[in-house]
Amino acid sequence: MRISDKYILREAIGPFLFGVAAFTGIYLATDMVFQVASLISRGTAGASDIAKLFCYKLPEVTRLTFPMATLFASLLSMSRISSSGELVAFRACGLSVARLVLPVLVFSFVVFLCSLFIGEALVPLSSHAEFQLTNKILNRTEAWLKGDDLVQQRRSPDGLELVHIGSLRDELIKDVVVVEIQDSGEIRVTRANEAVWDSTGWYYRQGSTVVVSPEGRSKVVPGGEGEVLPSTTVKFEGVYRKLPIQDSPKTLAAVSRDSRPESMTYYELKMRIDSLRERGVSPARIREDEVGLHTKIALPFSSVVFALIGLPLGIQRNRTGGSIGFGLSILIILVYYVIMTLGRAMGEGGSLPPMLAAWLPNLAIGGVGVYLFASADR
Repeated sequence: MRISDKYILREAIGPFLFGVAAFTGIYLATDMVFQVASLISRGTAGASDIAKLFCYKLPEVTRLTFPMATLFASLLSMSRISSSGELVAFRACGLSVARLVLPVLVFSFVVFLCSLFIGEALVPLSSHAEFQLTNKILNRTEAWLKGDDLVQQRRSPDGLELVHIGSLRDELIKDVVVVEIQDSGEIRVTRANEAVWDSTGWYYRQGSTVVVSPEGRSKVVPGGEGEVLPSTTVKFEGVYRKLPIQDSPKTLAAVSRDSRPESMTYYELKMRIDSLRERGVSPARIREDEVGLHTKIALPFSSVVFALIGLPLGIQRNRTGGSIGFGLSILIILVYYVIMTLGRAMGEGGSLPPMLAAWLPNLAIGGVGVYLFASADR
């Protein structure tokens, strides 16, 4: 590493740390204040709960503010070097603009990797902890499964199988209802209080089965051959029966968990999308998850994009103060998030492919940055 590289990195790291602190403070002072006020008015939140909420929110906020701080650092560091005449001195020593800003670009890539790590390793854990704490404050019971995730559907050799799951926790499923609709017209309904997982699948050993014939008559199983009974249930015990669910507990939890795509890891979200496709869910229903999946990479990569546009904007002869640099950073960030919001809406609506929708702001801002960078080099 050259002396010039170390010098430029020192110029960038200071504004970066200031930007992280400033943007994090702004976010917490706006979004978190309203959330905390709502919890205090609706629940029984104490001082320790509020402190925990702030701590749980920090990983997600940091993941968002890292790219913003990178933009501020690249813009301000180059602005200071340019306004003091040092840029001219560096150019006189034979350093091109591309070589001069290379340390900041490498630094932005390191920030991208850090944001990626925070989003995958810390954000899902903190988000789940925040969710549990919020439910505790509001005296709510955590809903493990909601909406369409309550029912899994698959085609069997004899007909159609529907599995209703009441709740899922680790390797235990409670309140299981299996409806088998056979091609012959016979309907078999099995109910069980719980099912457990072993290495070969899900099994239940206590429950009851009612079979409804095509004529509408019911018989309870187990029962005598051809025995026709009223529509009542008889419990069976001691016989392990396999549940028609192929997913492991980890996959099932990823598929069933009621959470936003940004609160899941990349691998969990991908498993959720693949499982929903296998279950025959329409593409329109999973577009939001697909856009969220690509956003998990595109949003952290905005650190590199912001550096790419901040560096040429900072290379100018006129003196630019820190306040102007901060204001210009805010303006660029607003433009970026407007494009991101539009791209997400178009991706979820089907107007754009999910990948293009997630990467649209990076392509737009990055394209402007490349153009400005080429102009600054000339």
